[in-house]
Amino acid sequence: MRTIIITIEPVSGEKPNRPCTEPSARVARIRGNVISSDELLGCDGRLMIRHASATYELRITRQGKLLLTKSY
Repeated sequence: MRTIIITIEPVSGEKPNRPCTEPSARVARIRGNVISSDELLGCDGRLMIRHASATYELRITRQGKLLLTKSY
């Protein structure tokens, strides 16, 4: 089992969809290669990812789907 420490920073001034009681840093436990999207994305349903000098936003859409977009 791997442990990944994730630091969450707000990506906008929007209010979260659900109550946010999580700390700004949290530990996510991964079994094999599987992690819950709720655990990964946190209370506001968003996560910023840095990859090869670019930044991407992973978020949950209103339809409950995952969307990965490149931030500029």
